[in-house]
Amino acid sequence: MEAVDGIESPASGPAGRDDKGFLRLLRGGYRLAQTSRASDTLQEVLNDAVAFFGARRGGIFLLDDATNQLAVRCYATRAGGTAAPRPPSKTLAAVAFKGRQSLLFRDRNEAAQHAADSAVRGEVNSAICAVLRAPDRELGVLHLDRGPDAAPFTEADLNLADSVAAAVALGLDRHQLVERHEALFVQTVTALAQAVEMRDEYTGNHTQRVTAYSLLLAEEMGLPEGERRRLRVATLLHDIGKIAIDDQILRKPGRLSDAEFEQMRTHVVRGAEIVQMIPGLKWALPVVRGHHERYDGKGYPDKLAGVGIELTARIVAVADAFDAMTSDRPYRTGMPAARAFEELQKCSGTHFDPECVAAFFRARPKIEALLEKDAAERRSAEGGCHTLSRQELERERAAAREALAQTGPPRASPIAQGPTGTRVHSIPVPGSA
Repeated sequence: MEAVDGIESPASGPAGRDDKGFLRLLRGGYRLAQTSRASDTLQEVLNDAVAFFGARRGGIFLLDDATNQLAVRCYATRAGGTAAPRPPSKTLAAVAFKGRQSLLFRDRNEAAQHAADSAVRGEVNSAICAVLRAPDRELGVLHLDRGPDAAPFTEADLNLADSVAAAVALGLDRHQLVERHEALFVQTVTALAQAVEMRDEYTGNHTQRVTAYSLLLAEEMGLPEGERRRLRVATLLHDIGKIAIDDQILRKPGRLSDAEFEQMRTHVVRGAEIVQMIPGLKWALPVVRGHHERYDGKGYPDKLAGVGIELTARIVAVADAFDAMTSDRPYRTGMPAARAFEELQKCSGTHFDPECVAAFFRARPKIEALLEKDAAERRSAEGGCHTLSRQELERERAAAREALAQTGPPRASPIAQGPTGTRVHSIPVPGSA
């Protein structure tokens, strides 16, 4: 069994080796650093490695931070080969990873010494386990093996595989660094959005729900993953301008006057001004500024129309309106989901992009499941403070409607707040301020 402590690339490979294929493997690290879909790129790199090294089977094992154990991320078998379509055992990979050395198992006896099942059964004749080694840590292992019908791997193969593993590790390390930075950024933006919502006791996770609906709609419409990631951040920021709205307006427990509503409408401009001050966030401006534009050009602040409104803003407009209609406010209860869908259909082509509305209807089962989940979580969080079941709440609503029909409209006074309240004053659809 041979070990490699570092990167040792020979000047030339074995006779007949495809140099272009090897260069493509080395470029795999660059592709990993640039891609937003690491799993797909890893699979492509592994497929190329299995073909280039004439391996029977290959696998990439990465360290799972939650368990601190190696877990198979992807695997491949040689085209036209006899290997079963299953990932290799991590036994040999774990030996290399623990020792922090790339290893060559020249024959089945060396592999069998470590109780590798495939070697014990005689399926594997030789194997390479090349450690994916970043500058400051080990990320995982590239595993390649050959069966008894093929010549065993050589030390030259080990050196080449170790070079490939080093390139892959550098790409993976950069990709994971970007992912960690992005996750931290999203957490920061989420905290900022929640800080705005905390000023208004009636918002009730409005931003999180609108974000969830927007992402489901974007997925249904086939937006690429990169655009959906940006949409997530932009939607979290869509109401950031409300931080500049006076508390007397933002926290008013009743309907807004015309003058107050005009003040509330300025939150999109204020939000855009805030986002413009954050370097690298200009792509969020269409959503922050444009999510109250209407498809027919009668929205605000810029009276944009049709496809003149960015698609992401048209998506958020639908999600925002749906949440406004289905959320409770201190002066009214939220609509049932069925009625809110009807209102979206009525406003298709005027308030909303017809394609967005149609896609929202296609995603209806997922939307309603999210709505039910959110309601259940709120009931659970309220605990002893509020114990009405959905059926009980419907009975209370029916009783209130019957009482209103018998006695006439009540005098103006605060209405008892339901289990939770959400006010979105600026959605110009039926049932909103």
